Amino acid sequence: MIRESTVDCGGRAAALVEAIDPALLRDPIDFLLADHYRLSAVLNLIDKLARDRTSSEVRRRIANAVLAFFCVDLAQHVEDEERDLFPLLRKRLARSATLPGVLEQVQAEHEADDRALRLLTAMLSKLAARPGTTPSNGFRVAAAGFVQALRCHLAWENAVVMPLLRTHLKRSDLRALTRHMAARRGIKPSRPLRRAGEKLALQPGQRLQR
Repeated sequence: MIRESTVDCGGRAAALVEAIDPALLRDPIDFLLADHYRLSAVLNLIDKLARDRTSSEVRRRIANAVLAFFCVDLAQHVEDEERDLFPLLRKRLARSATLPGVLEQVQAEHEADDRALRLLTAMLSKLAARPGTTPSNGFRVAAAGFVQALRCHLAWENAVVMPLLRTHLKRSDLRALTRHMAARRGIKPSRPLRRAGEKLALQPGQRLQR
């Protein structure tokens, strides 16, 4: 996936991408899943751009929102995984015969996604900066490949990696994840859950944002 230095943010605002309620950091695994949900929504926006079914102004807004998400949110998400999550999994499953293959696949996919995104972001920047620009055939091909690869990656992480987290991470691991992820986003950490399987209880009328 994208690294923090890949995209020039340029002061863009990701108004088209819904923010996550910081309270979800009480369960950092739920927070990561919510980020996966948001990334899926961003992939839908990219797909919409590639199909060229919008006006020039809407294309510009979508391109800016996608670039902003890549620059900040996705970069933070990848750091969550590579700096905190995967090292914790290695620690808890040090004797597992299958974990090395799982993490090797994740790392390989992250690197492939990063290479594809460098090309895609350059094309998105042109759509964002030049009113009236229509998506080129090259953009359509790059976007289609990127969207397909990321959708497969998200489905695989949700099906394979997230259950490992729920099963094997300890209370101290969740506290560390909450603390580090909150610091990465510059927010005050919420009280972590007691264990990985505990659910977040909502107050009457409170909506779970994703």
